[in-house]
Amino acid sequence: MTLRSVGALDDPRSSDTVHSHALDLLSRGKSEARPGEIHLDIGCGCAPVAARIQFDLGRVYVGVDVSGEGLKNLAERGFEAHDIRIEGRDEILRRLDAVIDGRPVGSITVLGAFQRFLDGEAILEAIAELGRGHLAQVVVSAHNVTHRDIGAKLMFGLWNYTDSGLLDRAHARLFDHSMLLAELEKAGLRVVDRYDVVKPVSEQHFPEGHPALAAGATLNGLLFDAARQANPYSDTYQFVWLCAPSREVQRETLAHPREQSRPLLSAIVRTQGRRLHTLVELLTCLSGQSDVDFETVIVGHKLDAPSVEAVKRVIDDTPEWLRQKIRFLLADDGGRARPLNLGFAAARGRYICIIDDDDVPMANWVEEFRKLDVLHPGRILRCACVRQDSRNVSVDKRAGLRAEGRLERIYPSEYPFAEQFVENASPTTTLAFPRGAFHDLGLRFDETLGTLEDWDFLLRSSACCGVASSPEITGVFRWWLAAENSKALHSEREWQVNDEKVLRKQDQTYFIVPKGETEHIRRFVRDNKRYKTIYENAKHELEIYKSKIETYKSKIETYKSEIENYKSELNDKDLFVSLDSIESAILLSKRVARGASEDLIRPLRNGVRAKCRMLRIKIFLSLMSKRKRRDHRQKLRIYLAFLNHLH
Repeated sequence: MTLRSVGALDDPRSSDTVHSHALDLLSRGKSEARPGEIHLDIGCGCAPVAARIQFDLGRVYVGVDVSGEGLKNLAERGFEAHDIRIEGRDEILRRLDAVIDGRPVGSITVLGAFQRFLDGEAILEAIAELGRGHLAQVVVSAHNVTHRDIGAKLMFGLWNYTDSGLLDRAHARLFDHSMLLAELEKAGLRVVDRYDVVKPVSEQHFPEGHPALAAGATLNGLLFDAARQANPYSDTYQFVWLCAPSREVQRETLAHPREQSRPLLSAIVRTQGRRLHTLVELLTCLSGQSDVDFETVIVGHKLDAPSVEAVKRVIDDTPEWLRQKIRFLLADDGGRARPLNLGFAAARGRYICIIDDDDVPMANWVEEFRKLDVLHPGRILRCACVRQDSRNVSVDKRAGLRAEGRLERIYPSEYPFAEQFVENASPTTTLAFPRGAFHDLGLRFDETLGTLEDWDFLLRSSACCGVASSPEITGVFRWWLAAENSKALHSEREWQVNDEKVLRKQDQTYFIVPKGETEHIRRFVRDNKRYKTIYENAKHELEIYKSKIETYKSKIETYKSEIENYKSELNDKDLFVSLDSIESAILLSKRVARGASEDLIRPLRNGVRAKCRMLRIKIFLSLMSKRKRRDHRQKLRIYLAFLNHLH
């Protein structure tokens, strides 16, 4: 069986190969070479960097492999080469001791060779033993079987061995990050430095047109975004690690499919120690749950020593059975998201819920989450809640609270998929997140957000988990008045900046549309089209009205100009009489008419009527056309002469 290392034919001039990375790791931590010190390369192949090892490290290069073209090429280039076979740990040590022949060993490289043996553990143990005896550095490499190209193809039933690379047909063992780390620790090799080979596109990237592999396909973007979030090594082609020999560690390298027993729910409680009276109420509500399959993780955020002791006293005052379900953690720095990340990381439950120290969970809070889990396991669970305005008060010098409003059901009972992209309509107390979103997919609360961190996390986790809703009310969300809520504690500018950040994240995220949600989207589009038509019609009518208004404005200006011209004409002929003068004349004529004889009454009455008509003409003169004013001008002179005669 050959020990040829993968990458044996690497271009020595390239700086991104397993051999160049291994050399770089050894150069970082090199010490002064001892006289006659050697570098032992197990599974050397053609050894493309043999000369650089001797020149850069100052050690004698010794290659070990099975007889073949690699060893022949190495010998022709003047390097020491040995042909050995692998037959168990003790035999490996005996053969390697013969090769070393009493010389000090400064460094050892095993670049993928142990992957080709079912008993690769024996090779690692022998190398660790050899390294301990010589205080030698060890560089180990292995291909990454969790590379994204392999994962994408495997989802669709594709598993293609090749002559070399990730799925080398000669590989007997396949490794991911955790498996390789466990094997090394078990053998007695402790990782001290890393310089992995990263290749987003590998030789497994075929067929190129497959939607899971094609760079422009939506499926490719969805899968690779999820892989990148959950697996930080999805682009890693080869692990290349520098190890220091240490004592062997008893580690189980085989996975066990059965998980440990977990409670249904982990309740993460954030507190700043400012509302101990509401924390007491919260724990009282938890003690009255109809389903007690939960744990509570209280995270104190930036608490001083007296506040820490005060929270501990509140916990100590709970019933014994509840106290055993409570853990108290401290987050001494960071923003609103820091205690959430700390609490979620420590949570043991199958679902994880955020409930602040001023929320009120009803007795069916846990019970309703369990009902949803039975019907929709793995989704985000969402129940309904009501909101109530509240205020902190002091009663007999003790902190208390007072409800200042009725219970309002302002949040929708069903998860509003489309509307949720605009604003958050799901208070945290109504939600239970599957632990896989945080612990398996690698989702985290964004600690750069001073606000809206819960909305951001909900959107990103719902993109892959989905949401199951129940109309049952399970809690009261308190809305604090008198500048005690988050809206008042953070500036409007900060809310706006964080809102823009969350929206930008939405635009860069793939979302899976849940079953049945397309009907809501269709209805939304139809309504949008209808409202758009109404808007366009109203806009058109508005433009017509604006045009008419401009026409009327123009006419008014024309009338004003004509009125001014007419006033000027009256002033030129000394015919203009003020309205006050006309009204006085009318009153005088009425008095004269009442005291005159019957023969005079009739013509005076006619004169008064004529004067009234003249007055109406004067008042509405501005509304008359120019032609009409000319027609009435002679009559106006007669009326004025008559009034002068009365005087």
